[in-house]
Amino acid sequence: MITLSDFGESIIMKILVLFSTVWLAMMLAGCSTTSGSFAQQTHFSFPNSNIKSLGNVKHTVSDCTFFMQPSFGAKEAKQLLRDAIATKPGASMLINYQIDTTVTTYPIIPYFCSETTISGEAVGMEVGEQRFKELMKKADY
Repeated sequence: MITLSDFGESIIMKILVLFSTVWLAMMLAGCSTTSGSFAQQTHFSFPNSNIKSLGNVKHTVSDCTFFMQPSFGAKEAKQLLRDAIATKPGASMLINYQIDTTVTTYPIIPYFCSETTISGEAVGMEVGEQRFKELMKKADY
């Protein structure tokens, strides 16, 4: 036989499940911020060089950490650039490129995710004179 106390416990359980679901959803909600920059070229193009377009490239790296925002310094930026250029055989630099960083923060849980994307046009550069080829090798292009 169903009594009033059984009916009350059922309502309490439903409210508890609803409250738990809402609380879990709030815990998993995050806030994202995106910033970026645009530049003309990644490397110096020599005045006597021939530039050949090889197509568009896009490369992304992401990192997530607890308790503090992931760091993205000069070393990581250079590696991101090298990886993007390496996706097109014969490419030596990017032109008209953009770097965007999106940081997502989950405030209740101290969890941070960072995603950095570089996109642009890969080009091959051919230097016309021998002395510039030597300089290019020294510059680590």
